[in-house]
Amino acid sequence: MKSAPAKHIAVVICTGDRARVAEALRAAVGLGLRGDAIDVVMDRPARAIVESSDPAIDRAVATLVQLGHRIHRQPAMRSSDLIHRADAIEVWT
Repeated sequence: MKSAPAKHIAVVICTGDRARVAEALRAAVGLGLRGDAIDVVMDRPARAIVESSDPAIDRAVATLVQLGHRIHRQPAMRSSDLIHRADAIEVWT
């Protein structure tokens, strides 16, 4: 059985809620494990949370990087080209 070709998915995180950021990053890991190419884009509140010390968030980010996915720490507006090229966009608020 042939598997479907991988998609390019942009996971856009626009929340300052620590639990939602952690959940979004775990979801991004899950999408990446399916074989899809993942670009995580964070707005300022999410970036601040990722840059703080949180073991679960640190693990998720490290896992994404180890799997070859990209973490973008610039505002979503600066990543608009990347977002427009994605096959799918998942937005976390």
